[in-house]
Amino acid sequence: MLEAWEDEEKRESERIRSGRHALDPRNDEEFGYGHRQQARDDATSYNGNWDMRARASSTGSHYDNERAVGKGSTQFDLDIVEGSGLTRGNGRVTCACSASDCVVLGTSSGAVVRYDYSEDMAEAGTAVHLSKGLPVRRLFLDKSGRHAIASVGNGSESNLDYAYVNPSSQKPRHLPKLKGQKVGAIGWTDMTMVDAAMQSSATFTGPMIIGNDIGQFHEFSIDLKDKKDKSPRLLHQLEQPEAIHGIEFTQIEMVGSDSPKVLVLAITTTRCYFFCGGPTLETIFTALDSNSSGALSFIELPGQSTSGELHLYRNLKHVPQYVSWAAAPGIFHGHLKVNEIDVDDPGIHQTFLRDCTLLDYPSGASEGGDEEKERP
Repeated sequence: MLEAWEDEEKRESERIRSGRHALDPRNDEEFGYGHRQQARDDATSYNGNWDMRARASSTGSHYDNERAVGKGSTQFDLDIVEGSGLTRGNGRVTCACSASDCVVLGTSSGAVVRYDYSEDMAEAGTAVHLSKGLPVRRLFLDKSGRHAIASVGNGSESNLDYAYVNPSSQKPRHLPKLKGQKVGAIGWTDMTMVDAAMQSSATFTGPMIIGNDIGQFHEFSIDLKDKKDKSPRLLHQLEQPEAIHGIEFTQIEMVGSDSPKVLVLAITTTRCYFFCGGPTLETIFTALDSNSSGALSFIELPGQSTSGELHLYRNLKHVPQYVSWAAAPGIFHGHLKVNEIDVDDPGIHQTFLRDCTLLDYPSGASEGGDEEKERP
């Protein structure tokens, strides 16, 4: 199926380049004017009572035209979604995240509402109640859109409760052993891992890496078929006890290596750390802690921020290709080159990145004065 998809993408690109789908920005009909007008009519018919709904793209030339990237065409449709109907009467939206055609919302009344566009279920929206009267503070969603962990409560983060939500069950699974962790980031595994022991499934999260506010990494997993909760296991403690804002990890095949390696990336307010080894998460950090030379690989950028984002981009064959980090001075990004590194040498200070660039944020004044807008 993957090869067939790639072939179709190539044929579509060839059709665009050949001119059969060439666009004229002055031609409203070619640009799908009728579709945009219909969208405006639909918006008017809501009369202010907005709701989340899946809007299918029209077939034919309009869809093909929007595939012509870089020729003035529209690549996305934008729907306004607001109002109590969005949460199915469960209060207002307090947080949100999305992955793999799924949108998950946390609400002020302690519910998690899930919309699955891949199964044409967006009109229904399924709600799972985690608590009564306590808001959902934050959501963590895996790449498949099936596994979600929510923090619930008022007050300080040390008093927050955590719960696991899976569409296979209408009941949340409360996680008392995570209480007090002050979770700032979760690195999820997925079904594309080479090693079966590292893979997730519909009801099993696989091994996760949880980062907290004092620079600790814990390994954790949840299995709906196992009624006994596991305790998080400490993997590593950063020398600088900074809050961890993002974690990504993946298995990589390397030239000259008999077994796949595991690459872990994690960001704090000023640093992006790189850990590599394996075949398990535990062996990565055990080797690091036992290394007397203390070779710790990281990139450091100036500035201070209260948050950050880390993203690892893969190609259609699920091979990691690029890394981006939203830091204080800008968006740092680079090409991930894993086959050029000797990770078996513990003395190498390596970040695995090539062709790195820092993309500055757009300049502009805040609404209240001349100061720059707050950055991640």
